[in-house]
Amino acid sequence: MSSTFRYLAVLLLALALAFAVACGGGGDDDDASDDDLPSDDDNDTDDDDTHGGTDDDTADDDTLVEDPSILDNGLLRVTLDDETGHILDVLDLRKDIRLLDSGLPRDDLAPLGVIRYFGTRFGGATSLHSAREMAGKVRLQSLTDATAQARRDDSSVAQRTRVVFKESLVGSTVAVDLTLREGEPTLFLDATVVHDADLATGVSGVVALEYPVLYGVRSMGGDRRNDRMAVPIESGLEIDDPLSYINALEENAENEFADLQYPDGHSLTLPLLALYSTDSDGGFVLYADDSTWMERRFHLEGLQPAGNAFHINALTVRNFTEDMQLVPGATALTFGLRLAALDHGDWAAAMDVYRDARESANGEDDSVPFGPRLADRSDAERRIAEKMGVSVFGLSGRVDQSAWMDVFHRRFTGFVAGDGVLFTTSWDAHPSGDAFGGDLYAFYQAGWDADFWSPYVGAFETQAATARARGDLVFPFFYDTFVHSGFPDWNGFDKKVLFDPVSPWKEHVIVDTFGQPQPLNLDPAVVPGDVYHVCPADGPVREFNAWRADVLAHGGPDGGSRVIDGLYHDITGSVLPSACFDQFGPAEHTHEAMGYASFLVDGERAMLDDIAQIADGFGVGVENATEAYIGKTAYSHLGLSGDGPYRPRKPFPDGTRDNPQFAPFDRVVMTGRGRPIPMFEYLAHEYGPVRTGGKVQISEEAGDAWYQVAAYNAVTGGLLELIYFNAPVDVFEDIDPDDVDCPKAWPCAFWSGWHDLSSVGLSTPRGWYGQLSNELRFADEGKIAFLQDAIDLRLRLGQGTLTHGRMVAPPLVEGGPGAVSFDYDFYSSITGVGYEHAGTWDADPIVAAAFLDAEGDVLSLFVANADDAPHDVILRLSRDRYPADAVGTTSFDASLAFSGSDDAPTDLGAFDWKDGSVDIDLTLPARSLARVGIAP
Repeated sequence: MSSTFRYLAVLLLALALAFAVACGGGGDDDDASDDDLPSDDDNDTDDDDTHGGTDDDTADDDTLVEDPSILDNGLLRVTLDDETGHILDVLDLRKDIRLLDSGLPRDDLAPLGVIRYFGTRFGGATSLHSAREMAGKVRLQSLTDATAQARRDDSSVAQRTRVVFKESLVGSTVAVDLTLREGEPTLFLDATVVHDADLATGVSGVVALEYPVLYGVRSMGGDRRNDRMAVPIESGLEIDDPLSYINALEENAENEFADLQYPDGHSLTLPLLALYSTDSDGGFVLYADDSTWMERRFHLEGLQPAGNAFHINALTVRNFTEDMQLVPGATALTFGLRLAALDHGDWAAAMDVYRDARESANGEDDSVPFGPRLADRSDAERRIAEKMGVSVFGLSGRVDQSAWMDVFHRRFTGFVAGDGVLFTTSWDAHPSGDAFGGDLYAFYQAGWDADFWSPYVGAFETQAATARARGDLVFPFFYDTFVHSGFPDWNGFDKKVLFDPVSPWKEHVIVDTFGQPQPLNLDPAVVPGDVYHVCPADGPVREFNAWRADVLAHGGPDGGSRVIDGLYHDITGSVLPSACFDQFGPAEHTHEAMGYASFLVDGERAMLDDIAQIADGFGVGVENATEAYIGKTAYSHLGLSGDGPYRPRKPFPDGTRDNPQFAPFDRVVMTGRGRPIPMFEYLAHEYGPVRTGGKVQISEEAGDAWYQVAAYNAVTGGLLELIYFNAPVDVFEDIDPDDVDCPKAWPCAFWSGWHDLSSVGLSTPRGWYGQLSNELRFADEGKIAFLQDAIDLRLRLGQGTLTHGRMVAPPLVEGGPGAVSFDYDFYSSITGVGYEHAGTWDADPIVAAAFLDAEGDVLSLFVANADDAPHDVILRLSRDRYPADAVGTTSFDASLAFSGSDDAPTDLGAFDWKDGSVDIDLTLPARSLARVGIAP
């Protein structure tokens, strides 16, 4: 549309409005609604008649927008293509940072894509059409100014443009409201999809929208090498120069960033993605703005370099609904996304934006979505956060390893009254003992037979009672949503008959769009037979888990005193199941909806609530928690494999065991292209779950990279996890050989692998390590001392802040040595032969974090030096990152205390805020941890 035509259109419209006012109409229409979608009759006009136009019932003189394809509130400017509806440009006017390269051709790319499911009983199909495949099949129906209409309901609206698309491939109308508010550098995108036509018999309809398509994401600063991307994989990863990194993965056909899923848990733990630059001190964060637990998929597609510029081809967000049984005119999907410009060029600024949005959604009701803070919960519910200093994962439940449990307690307690060790026993801690023999693992679902699940027998019962009596916590390893085809004695699936008529679980397994159960791709050498998920939204599954948890907690069907402190659920309903289409298969689940995410998450959350009713403080630990389970779970690994270099190689990308490689997520860390960042803790730390991170052993062979991993976990508020699941337990010199029932002369250690010694050739054996190898791993006294200091930092110096405070922006660390070379040996092998590795790893040994106490008026800085040499560092604070009650308005005093020391804190003096920042100079001894206290 030419500027001349647009001017004439606006002039004519203004005259028409003036005439309407003179006649008493006022240009207002009581029947107009901001939520009403344009009908076919309202919008069935040529594009030239609708682009840039405004109706006389949606605007008046003082809100008239000359060009609705440009939204501008003085902070953010968004430009749309008035011929196609593409988002061409997003500009932070405050910092002159542009998100997109608006000059790239978009002729072969539609502004959106759709996903459709269709089918009948016992079968269906999926029809996915990306924005690229939709080119030529999406028509911009209208692009109009909706500002005045929006202001009637919300006076904070600065501008709103409504874009309506018609797409012919599936048959739907998509309306998107793009809104800027006064004083906010945020673009609000709210979309509604209406199903237009019944395209097939049976079940049919649009269930997903791929939008927005942000094509041509460009460098955020002057040098793309100083660009960063924060993505909540594991607890969080920060990637250097993400544009070239994504392009390199794309070129090698190994782009794992092409489909980042939430709330998968093994992919994304939070529904957001941030891009920023240290050059320009700004950037953008894209995030979902609701608490419906809808599935999100961030799609990053590489584009080969054009000249000296690198771009991400398409950053899109796919949003899924859950009721696909649509009729013409039904609303298929609604969702809200936000694209916010950042005040600072770091990941914490992105998390500040996101956390403020999520907590604002709570209003005055703290029960939604996170629940009360840990500080406001009972003593029993705070016990892991306040009294546990280390997590020990994977000691056997069948074999007596009480000598190790005793030495862990002696070495790692005594820092505060009542402190203990968090023990998660391995999968073999099932209550049936050896009744089923061999490698039959009772953590899979079985029947409602209390005798199967009780009583606890043998080593586990003895070890649990002893540990709990001295103040430790014991959580045995179970699954909440698994069934297995290979164990017919458990009334599981018969792997030869898909729906075994004698199986009590045949009606409760998650079904895909083709009407079939969804098997998990586990290594058949490790887990023979097929593994399936039962549906956490299905009533009987929830009832069974609540019943079983009660039986397990009290050791028998007749009740009694508590035997355990909670349950650990691995690869659970809290991370994996994201869709269930039971109507397509021979299943009759109790949920009415089918499709993606929300109802499954609600079912799992309800199941966790049921289990929590067993006793005060009884909870569930999980492998990976996502945002949907903040406040619902007690603790979480929050890591796929491990931390730092302690992560396995995989048969990637060629799929063979002969050439194991690091997956791109792991390669980011291993190659120094990025680093872990505590995104999840930033959001969740004060609400729980407690992070148990690291997944390391404490042996000499583990190498000095161990110190960096332990330091990171300590200062970011986690419990270091020592893991002996698929690795031999460390040998301690102070264990009495007479206390160990080892079939070989002392010393020896137990390996809690997946299989017993009869499973010849497998990489994850179970048995006394002295029988398997003479290469025993002895506990390293230096690492023991450092871990003791980390526990002291958490439980004594950091009580109330590091235990369950609110994480805030970390200080900027200046000086120090930069990256140093650490050596390591990774010898834990859940994934198969040849995946172990050793070498060197470059990382910064200086780690820093900041926390506020529960009242928000005490700021503590925690800093660690993981190197074996002392270093002088500067902690730089920015005044605008912290509340005045915590840092003062003009000055503050600071003190320094080292963990493991009985000395009184050292007074660092008074610090004046000059030009909005302060530098605190510190000398950090080798392998030290410290707290800097701030007093305004």
